Amino acid sequence: MSRVRRVMVGVAFAALAFALTCCGKTETKPAQDEEPTAVTETVQEPEETLEEEEPTDVESEPTEDVAAEEGTTEVVQRIGSPEYGYVSVPSTWVKFVDTDGNTSVQYCDPSVSYIVSLNIFDLSNVSDEERANFGAYEGASSVWANIEDDGGQDITGATVTLAGREAYQVYAYFPDDGTFLVTWCVADDAGVVHYVAAEGPSDGLMDLVTLVEQSYSFTEQ
Repeated sequence: MSRVRRVMVGVAFAALAFALTCCGKTETKPAQDEEPTAVTETVQEPEETLEEEEPTDVESEPTEDVAAEEGTTEVVQRIGSPEYGYVSVPSTWVKFVDTDGNTSVQYCDPSVSYIVSLNIFDLSNVSDEERANFGAYEGASSVWANIEDDGGQDITGATVTLAGREAYQVYAYFPDDGTFLVTWCVADDAGVVHYVAAEGPSDGLMDLVTLVEQSYSFTEQ
C-alpha cells in the first residue's frame, strides 16, 4: 500500500478540522539541522562514490541533469492531468494503481520503491467561509497532522518554491517500513490547493525531490 495514498485519504476527509488545530506546526518545528541533513548525507555519498569509481562511464554523463544512475530522475515522460498538474518522471516508470482505490495520479519505478503522487484538496463539502480560508499553508498543516496519525517521525516543515510560487513542504520518516515521505502544498491562480508527494527509501529520494521541484507545473508544458 502506498504511504502517500494513506496520508492523502486522511487529508481528503479531515483537511479543515486539522487545519484549524495544527496551523503553525510547519513554522514551529523546522528541525532543519536534523532530518534534511540525514537524508542529504545518505543520498550524496553514493553519488560521490560513483564519480570516483566510474569517472569515464557513460552513465555518469546524465548526472548533470540530476543523478540518473539511481533510476529516479531521468526526465523522459510527462505525467499528470489538467486538474492536478504535471511532473516529469523516467520512461521506465509506470502508472501505480492502488487496489483500495485512489483519486491521485500516481506513478512508480519498476521496483515500486519510489512513488510520485499528484492530487488536489477536495473542499466541495465545506462551507464557503471555510473554503475561502483554506490555502496551501492550511493544506500542509492537515498533511502534517495525518502524517503524525500514520506514525511518521521527525516531521519537518519548510517553505520552498514550486511551480514558480511559494509552497509548503512537509516531510517525515516512517520507521515501520524505512521510507521517507516528502509532500508539497501549493495554490494555483484560482486558489485551488495542489498536493504533490514523493516517497521512497533515502537512496535516490533527494534526486527525486529535486526533479519534482524542477519539473512540476500546473500545465503540461
